[in-house]
Amino acid sequence: MPLSHTAAAAVEETRRQCEEPQTSRAVRPRVLTTHVKGNHPSWHTRVEMLDGWDEEYRRRRNKPELQSVWNDLRWSWKLFRASRGYDVVVTGSERMALIFALLQRFLRHDRVPHIFIECLWRLPEGRLRRWRRRTLLRWVAQAASRIVVHARRQVGAYESALGMAPGKFVFLRCQSSLYGAAYPVRVADYVFAGGDSGRDYSTLIEAARGLSCRVVIAALGRDHFRGLVIPSNVEIVTLDPEEFNRTMAGAKLVVVPLKGGLLHSGGHQGFENAMTAGKTVVVADEWAEDYIENGMTGILVPPGDPTALRVAIQALLDNPEGARAMGQRAKAASPAFDPEVFFRGVFRLAEEVGSADLRR
Repeated sequence: MPLSHTAAAAVEETRRQCEEPQTSRAVRPRVLTTHVKGNHPSWHTRVEMLDGWDEEYRRRRNKPELQSVWNDLRWSWKLFRASRGYDVVVTGSERMALIFALLQRFLRHDRVPHIFIECLWRLPEGRLRRWRRRTLLRWVAQAASRIVVHARRQVGAYESALGMAPGKFVFLRCQSSLYGAAYPVRVADYVFAGGDSGRDYSTLIEAARGLSCRVVIAALGRDHFRGLVIPSNVEIVTLDPEEFNRTMAGAKLVVVPLKGGLLHSGGHQGFENAMTAGKTVVVADEWAEDYIENGMTGILVPPGDPTALRVAIQALLDNPEGARAMGQRAKAASPAFDPEVFFRGVFRLAEEVGSADLRR
């Protein structure tokens, strides 16, 4: 199934990035990280993990409850002390990383370049709470060298929201987490939705009323469903990662309903993994156009609109051949989400900010 010009361009960009020569090992910056990237040798041969963090990360993964502020302060101080021996620090958006950025801003004149490779920042409702959060994030952003966002339009949105000059926020496509994993792809009689971050399941449940198909929602949290009347064709389950991926790979369609009005809505890996598996996706989001060409590699609908979501789902259920072809095009476009492409983008940023003439 031929790709459209837009999707083909994304795949060509991916191929070109993968063929770009890398900086010689002699001039590569030393990179300290807290970001665990599974079994990806190309990541782990270029970075060094903060001592002890791998074990701490696994403990946190096994305990979904919020960590104490004291624990995050302790680990941010460890990162702060260890970072002096490195050219670049790479973190996610965890609270410990935010505290590290604040330590650099207020305690260091000669800061170690710091890259956030994900930006999960949101501004709360309420004037006072919003002002406090905005002030905190401005301090963090001022201390950072680069902050990666996963949608092109989010660059300007964050600059405007935080009052930052251009150049701090940069766009890199989020990576799929399904590469290298083999799950049986079949077409069973259900629509699948899953995940927790930024999800708007109330809109999906409203859209599911009257659908001609069962809807399976896999979520860890139950607050999504508080006060909702669940229709008989909707099943809410809790799945481990293996079961989650297998259930996703067996669905007729994969739906990712996300909340609108957020600087960061999340959900990228949800639809990227589905596309990588060749599934047809329906995504309710305002930031997903860098990943999905509407009508070609998936369907985009406005967030918070149950009628539009229901119409999109039902249209695909009524046209299984068209849905299958869309899934094939999605799979053909999925090399743009290969983790290796994302890693190369991160290392280019590390080489850029780690160069001696940018150190302050």
